[in-house]
Amino acid sequence: MACRLFDEGTDWVPCTRMHNTDACERSVTLAVQRFFRPLRSHPHKRDVRIYNYLPDLSAEMTAGEKRTVLSNRFNAFLACIVTRGN
Repeated sequence: MACRLFDEGTDWVPCTRMHNTDACERSVTLAVQRFFRPLRSHPHKRDVRIYNYLPDLSAEMTAGEKRTVLSNRFNAFLACIVTRGN
C-alpha cells in the first residue's frame, strides 16, 4: 500500500494485486521498488497481478505533457520487464 506518508509506502505481504495509479512517479527506481512489494513471499500467495493506469495522449496536450506521459509509460514498461522473472 502506498500512502505517500514521508514518501514511504507500507508493506502488506499477503497482497496479491496492485493497482498503480500514479504512473511510476517518473522514476524507474521507485517503480521497481513499488512492484517488488507485492512480490514478497507469503505462504498463501500463488500469483501476483500488477495493473498500471496511465493517461492517454491527446491532441490538446503540450509537448511537455506528451513527453511526461511517454516517459511514465516507458518507466512502467521497464519496471514490468525487471519484475517479470520473479
